[in-house]
Amino acid sequence: LSSSIFQLGGSSAYAYHGPLLAHSGMGALVITDNNGVKSSIYTLPLDVTSFQTLRVTFWFMVKSFRANDAFVLDYSTFLDDTTTETPDSWIIAKRWEMGSYDYTSRFVNDIWSEDTVEIDVGRIEFISLRFMCDARSNRDGV
Repeated sequence: LSSSIFQLGGSSAYAYHGPLLAHSGMGALVITDNNGVKSSIYTLPLDVTSFQTLRVTFWFMVKSFRANDAFVLDYSTFLDDTTTETPDSWIIAKRWEMGSYDYTSRFVNDIWSEDTVEIDVGRIEFISLRFMCDARSNRDGV
């Protein structure tokens, strides 16, 4: 996790080191169940003043997801980068839900999927990103 820009939200998030859970390389970040912030990974504020669009591209694999289990990418905005606490309010950029009829959000257990989410940051100075799991069981994860 030392080379990652992501922080662990709590006990239901962890850094995995090794090839088994990694799409490529030797590591992955894992979030499980639905313990709110504890089931998340997030960034400290990132300076986006020189961008109009922030593009987040990532690979993911869900494990043991059932209908209505989901994970989200959301964000929060700041006026500066001095904040070291997680913010109270988040805006959902995208939600991936098992069994959703939204074609762009479809995925299958145990199969790698790639996705890209674009966020308009034209009027934003600093942004934090957060991935959070919203599943029913400790065995369900991303």
